[in-house]
Parts: sequence; C-alpha cells; structure tokens
Amino acid sequence: VSQLTDGSNQLVAKNGELIAGAKQINDGLNGLNSEVQALPEQSTKLNDGAAQVKDGVAKVDETVQKLNQGAASVAKGATDLNAELPTDEQVESLSGALNPTVFNTLPADKQAEILAQAAALVNGYTAIKKGVSEQLVPGANQVSGGLNQLSQSTPALVEGASQLADGTAQLNAKTPELKEGVGQLAAGSSQLNTGIQQYTAGVSQLQSGASQLTDNSGALNAGATALNGGIGQISGKLPELISGVTQLNDGSSQLAAGTGKLTENSPQLKDGIGQLASGATQIQSGSGQLADGSKTLGDGLGTLNSGTKELSTKLGDGAKEVNGIKATDKTFDMLASPDKLTHKEFSHVDNYGAALAPYVMSLALYVGSLVFNFIFPIRKISMEGQSSRAWWLSKFSIGTVVAIAMAVIEVGIMLVLGLNVQSVGQMFTMAIVTSLAYMFIIMFLAMTFDNPGRFVAMVLLIVQLGGAGGTFPMPLTNGFFNAIHPFLPMSHSIYGFREAISGGLGQGTFNQSVFILVAIFVVFSGLLMVSMNWLQKRHLDDVSQLDNNQKLQAVEE
Repeated sequence: VSQLTDGSNQLVAKNGELIAGAKQINDGLNGLNSEVQALPEQSTKLNDGAAQVKDGVAKVDETVQKLNQGAASVAKGATDLNAELPTDEQVESLSGALNPTVFNTLPADKQAEILAQAAALVNGYTAIKKGVSEQLVPGANQVSGGLNQLSQSTPALVEGASQLADGTAQLNAKTPELKEGVGQLAAGSSQLNTGIQQYTAGVSQLQSGASQLTDNSGALNAGATALNGGIGQISGKLPELISGVTQLNDGSSQLAAGTGKLTENSPQLKDGIGQLASGATQIQSGSGQLADGSKTLGDGLGTLNSGTKELSTKLGDGAKEVNGIKATDKTFDMLASPDKLTHKEFSHVDNYGAALAPYVMSLALYVGSLVFNFIFPIRKISMEGQSSRAWWLSKFSIGTVVAIAMAVIEVGIMLVLGLNVQSVGQMFTMAIVTSLAYMFIIMFLAMTFDNPGRFVAMVLLIVQLGGAGGTFPMPLTNGFFNAIHPFLPMSHSIYGFREAISGGLGQGTFNQSVFILVAIFVVFSGLLMVSMNWLQKRHLDDVSQLDNNQKLQAVEE
C-alpha cells in the first residue's frame, strides 16, 4: 500500500506534465490544421510574391516548434506513464478481490496475498508500459524527429522559396491527404486529451483510496472500492486511448509522407534562389508601376466606357440617318472619289534636255576656262619693264573678254537650238558671272602655281561633278558631297541657270547665286594681282612650265 501510495503520488505529479504535453499537441495540431487549410491560399499568394512565402514558412516553422515541444512532452509523459499503469488481468483480479464482502470473508493468508497483489500494482504497470512504449513513445519520437528534420530544413525552404511556385501544384495535390491526416491526428489528440482527463480523475480517486488504506485498515474497504471504480474507469477508457494513439500514429505517417514530398521538392526550390532575389526586386518595382498603371487604366476604362456609350449612341443615330438616305449616282460618285486632285506647277520643263541644261551649261563654261588657261601662256609678259599692276591689267582684260565671249556664245547657241527660257536677261547675266568666276579661279591657280595649279583646277572640276547637284538631287548623294555642296561655285551657277530657264526657285535664289559668283570673281581677281606682284619681285614673271610643255609638242627638225 505504501508503494501504491508513492506511485500514486508520482503519477499525480506527472499528470500535470502529461496534460500540458497533451494540450501542446492539441494546440499544435490545431495550428497545423489551420496552416494546412490555409495552404492553397498561401500557395496562390506565393506565386504573387516571395515575401508571403517566407512568412508562410516562418509560420509553419513556428507550428512545427510547438508540435515538437508537444511531442516531447507526450513522449516524456508516456515514459513516466509506463511505470505506473497496471495490466488488465491485474485490474480485474484486484477489482474482484477487493470487494468488501469477499475480502472480509477471506482467510488472513488470502488477505495477505491480496495485499501483496496490491503492492504489486506498481510492478503491473509494465504490460501497459510495453504497449505505450511500442506505440505511443516511438510514434511521438518519430513525430518529434520528423518535426526536427522539418525545422532543420526550414532555412533551405526559405532559401529556395523562389521556385516554391513550381512545387505548389504538387503540394496542392497532396493537400487533401494532409488535411485528412491532420484531421485524424486532431481527433485522436482530442480523444487522448479526454482520456487523460478521465484518467486523471481516476488517479485522484486512487490516491484518496490509498491514503485511507494507509490511515486505517477499516477504511481500506472504502478506499479499495473507490480504487476499483477508478481503475474500472481507466479500463473503460484504455481502448479510446489506444485508438487515439493509433490515429495519432496514422496521422504522423501521413504528415511524414507530406513532409517527404515537401522535402523532395526542396532541390527545385533551392535552384531558383537567384531568381527570387531579382524577382523580388522586380516585383517591388513593378508593383509601384502597376499601381500607377492601374490608376491610369481605371481612369482610361472610365473614359472608354463613357466613350463607348457615346459611340454606340452616335452609331445608332448615324445608322438611322444612313438608312434614311436615298442613294443616287452622285452619292456613289462621292463615295468612290471623295476628293479631287489639284495640281499646281511651280515651273515647267519641256523635256530631260531642258532639265539638264543648267548643269551642262555651267560645266561647259568651266571646261572652256580650264582649256583657255592650259593653252594661253599666262605668265608671259607683254612688255619689258612694266609694273606688276600693268602686267595684271593685261591678263585681267584678256581673261574678262574671253569669259564674256564664252558666255554670250553659249547662251546664243542654246537659244538658237530651241531652248525655252523663262528669262533671257537672267540667262545672259548668269552665264557671264559664272564664266568670270570660273576664269579667274583657274587663272589664279595657273598663274600662282603653274602646272600644279592647273592640276588643282582639274581636281576642283571633278569634285564639282559630284557635289554640285547637277545630275542627281543632293538628298540622293552621300554626306561628303552634301557637306561641300554650299561651297562649290558650280552649285550656285546651276541654281541660277534653273531659275533663269524654268523658274520655280524664286528671284531670291537667283540674286543670291549672282552675288556669290560676283564675290568669287572679285576675290580671285584681287588674289591674282597679289600673286603677280609676288612673282615679279622674284623674277618669275616670265618663267612657266607651260612653255616647256609646248616645246615638247613642237615638230622635231
């Protein structure tokens, strides 16, 4: 009886831990059930942002910690319980033997035997301990171990949360099984909690009976009766306890299976960690843009809605008006040709020859000036001992006469050949200023540099062929010719001839071309004077390679 009393006291002392552990299991299961119920929603939110995934993982980790603590408490309580519970046979034997009527009629040696059996109640807990240790304790340890592994894998889950969206579909597919297992586990926990409460009540009665048995043997019968009732209640609730443990074990297996699936998807989660970091930044940036765009889209949708209604109304009104129109041939003509083409000529060119005439005439004047300076001995002096000014005046006069003569002859021939000219006066003016500008450019180069100067004049001719815009419009040529086009004398000569022949460019363009060409004539005439003065001072006024060239062409004697 003393051993029974001590054991009862220990059992009562352990009841608090057992109840606390059961409560932790129950709370943990409720939390896990809530998390499992929220898994589909969390999975959807996970696809929208990685931050929610981390929060969900943190919550699962917290729930796992609670379950782990509860499982540890259950394991500890179950271990302590193994040392306290009797077997069914001992309970039945003790229940029958401790009947007051029977007990009092028994001989002394039989009563001593019963008391010995009562003392052996503590040792009788071994059988129940075996069942609990084989089912409850291993199951709790497995749950605890699995929860520890799940807790240890939580950082990997957080690191691999970027690809959790890929495994969310598989997790959602297993969510019904996980829900069912958690439900069974919660039901078993509830039954376990109820059984523990009833068992606690029976243990209290057992402790009271043991105390009365210790105080006096007369109260042994009452205590034994109370003990018998309490043990009977324990016996009645043991199947429920075993069933709850079985359900707990089944739920733990299902939880382990779900956890295995989650762990199996962990490598996929881990591979996308880099994408989570960049994706989170993009989500944050895109969220702001999406918010702004959503507001703009909302305003636009409102405007579109009102516009659509207005369009629908106007289309309906228009349809009514169209249906009321009686179509005629004029109506059909209006629809087939809603507009008329108006053509206005700024200038008229008879043919391609007339269009190309400005370019050819300007080119002919340049070639004529070039040929003259190749043939005429430009450095020859007319009289010995004359000044440089008199020398310049003699060359200037002959160059001017030849240039004007070329211009007048060229224009006369073009008119005789039938070229239609809008302004004959502008035609002669442009031909004369063009010929003078060309003549003194080439004369300056030939006088100053002799044959190298004539070569430079040839190069200038070639450059003007591409950059003057005579054969093709300037937008069709390359950047180099477009860059030098405004600085070429032939460019302005062609503009002037076009305005004189066919018009369309305006009097301003013609006046600008005349002014530029006259300025070129004046500048190079002045440069020619400076050059001839310099040559005379160095006694080069009668020295020319052109003379040697002409001697080479003479007939050999």
